[in-house]
Amino acid sequence: MVNATQLHQDLEDTSVRDGLEIAVYLSVVLTALMLGFEDSLDVTGELLLIWGTSIGLTLAHVFAFRVALVYEKGITFTTGWRPIRAMFMVALAIGLVASIPYLGVLDVGSPSVFARWILTVVVAVAAYFAARSRGLSLVGRLGYSLLITFIAASVSVIKYLLTH
Repeated sequence: MVNATQLHQDLEDTSVRDGLEIAVYLSVVLTALMLGFEDSLDVTGELLLIWGTSIGLTLAHVFAFRVALVYEKGITFTTGWRPIRAMFMVALAIGLVASIPYLGVLDVGSPSVFARWILTVVVAVAAYFAARSRGLSLVGRLGYSLLITFIAASVSVIKYLLTH
């Protein structure tokens, strides 16, 4: 039998982690996607791909998360929605951040290149917060952020190369 109070606290404690997880995951995948944007796509086509990927990956991730939560914690359908809410909110934020260069507010030559830089910063900031939560020094946090950003960029390039 699952202790409802402890389960609620456990799930509440993971909301930030789950939000960071989806932020990094979506940033890496969207970066790989944008590496493949062709000149034949217009701004609307690129935005549709960004949002379709963001929504589709978030739904798939949440579905897998929910199944794993049932396995791990033995929860009922009505329990444990807080981390899922956090994932959707962060996914929405990532989609919006990736869309900023396409809104015409900023004078950028290539919206997808600028969006990739923004998503790279998202990964670096998420890594920084992760390192800070472990008590690393400023130098340690910055080093960890650079390492994770390099790995994320490498994964994006590998993903792009394997799918194109």
